[in-house]
Amino acid sequence: MEFAFKRSRRLLKSHQFEKAYSDGISLHRGPIRIHAIANGLEHDRLGLSVPRHAGNAVGRNRLKRRLREAFRQMPRQDRTGYDLVVTVRAHKAFHMDEYQALLDRAIEKASRTR
Repeated sequence: MEFAFKRSRRLLKSHQFEKAYSDGISLHRGPIRIHAIANGLEHDRLGLSVPRHAGNAVGRNRLKRRLREAFRQMPRQDRTGYDLVVTVRAHKAFHMDEYQALLDRAIEKASRTR
């Protein structure tokens, strides 16, 4: 298993986020909203948006680490990759399995609407 979260697996530019927001599908459960759009690559990429009102710095960083780890542990599929933008509001942190299920559900929904 690969333990690094490489730059190639991250969304880094604002235009990448904006494209997912404007053209992608949206799935939301409680405090988490996921925008997903096909990226034409062979792998998924993740972008996180965790505003200050989602908690103090320690809580926000813990939340981002959990989301990145859930994304990293997702099994690789033989399919077109997706860009996932996760926006979070303040909440009690979910278990890792719940975050993985949300990410999987967003990809599944995006692949159906394609």
